[in-house]
Amino acid sequence: MKKLLLIFFFSFSLVNAQEKMKINETTKKYELSYELDFSEKKMNNLFSDVNEWLAINYNVEGSGLKFSDEKKGKIIFNGAMIRKAFVGDSVITFTMTFLFNGSKISCNVTNFVIEHRNGNTQMRGRTYEYERKDLMGMKKIFKFTEEGIDTDISNLTKALNK
Repeated sequence: MKKLLLIFFFSFSLVNAQEKMKINETTKKYELSYELDFSEKKMNNLFSDVNEWLAINYNVEGSGLKFSDEKKGKIIFNGAMIRKAFVGDSVITFTMTFLFNGSKISCNVTNFVIEHRNGNTQMRGRTYEYERKDLMGMKKIFKFTEEGIDTDISNLTKALNK
């Protein structure tokens, strides 16, 4: 029984350790994708609730609504989050595209860019797209980004289920 539990926890850890950010074969850029299902909700209610949630929860400079059309069932939102590190603060920006189909929502997150705001004088003011996970320091940035967006999508799901 102990061996079975050990195997279960080990395999669960491996599944959770997998990186979610993948390269899109068409655009050659990193992206995260989420599929959400709210079978008890109507699309127009989901649409307005997502718009409201985004406005309330993304208030970092660089965040904002780019496009919102309920008839097309589409919201495009620029998100931003701050990453504090010993070498200085960075702002990570990204684009979230929400597609609504009845009670289902697809969310695709793309266009990841990091800008170093302060701290190390060599890094200050540098801006670059997420290109390679194997570059020095990028693994932590990718992990921070994945965890931050996962948490946000989880919080959005909880808010929509209320």
